[in-house]
Amino acid sequence: LFYAKELPIRAQELFQKREIVVIRGNKSAWDVIYIAAQRGTRIRMVIRLSGGGPYYIWPKRFDWGPFKSLSLAIFISVRV
Repeated sequence: LFYAKELPIRAQELFQKREIVVIRGNKSAWDVIYIAAQRGTRIRMVIRLSGGGPYYIWPKRFDWGPFKSLSLAIFISVRV
């Protein structure tokens, strides 16, 4: 467990993992996700059910094809 601000000094530790859990949806969390994904790491992201997070990355509601006014909460609460 470590904060994203520790990434520069603990990156090798992260790169050795096959799967990680990233908590929150802020910019730093997305940086960690991007770096880990480039290395083929499986990532699970935990963010609040309201779908809140970095508003500049996605809106709380959006249209997708025939589906209107979808909430990101629908997708993030799905278990796989």
